[in-house]
Amino acid sequence: MRIIKIDHSNVFKLTSVSARWLGETKSVRPITPGSGTKQIMDWIAEPMTAIFALVDDLTEGFPYVGFLACNVHKYPFWDENVVSEMAWYVVPEYRGHGQSLLKAMEQFGAQHDAKLMVMNIMLSAGGDGGQRAFAALEKAGFQEFERCFYRKIGE
Repeated sequence: MRIIKIDHSNVFKLTSVSARWLGETKSVRPITPGSGTKQIMDWIAEPMTAIFALVDDLTEGFPYVGFLACNVHKYPFWDENVVSEMAWYVVPEYRGHGQSLLKAMEQFGAQHDAKLMVMNIMLSAGGDGGQRAFAALEKAGFQEFERCFYRKIGE
């Protein structure tokens, strides 16, 4: 297993895994063919943003088995940089290997003077109400500090 940084030259290698991410997270946005890859391309264009891929070189065909997108910014309640996860997904048969993506995120944050890492987990993640993701984050030393709610405008 290795981690690589995604850019415009290799973003299309994430097509399969980004489609699975959108399907499994029951995204609140409409899912169309290629919408996961388009989302990642949009993120690549944003300043202070990085996308890392988990690659299994022993897998034939589609060795990209996970990714993490993150962004460094000032957090609204702290006057310091934080690195925030925008998407984190590992295909089910490779879960347990996502910790290396968190390490890449931490290194990216440190390079940009971030003092905190922030992860946002959708309760639909993984089909278990986010419990597996919560356990992985606790194992990595994260602490829960807030809950977020959403509602579509006009509903």
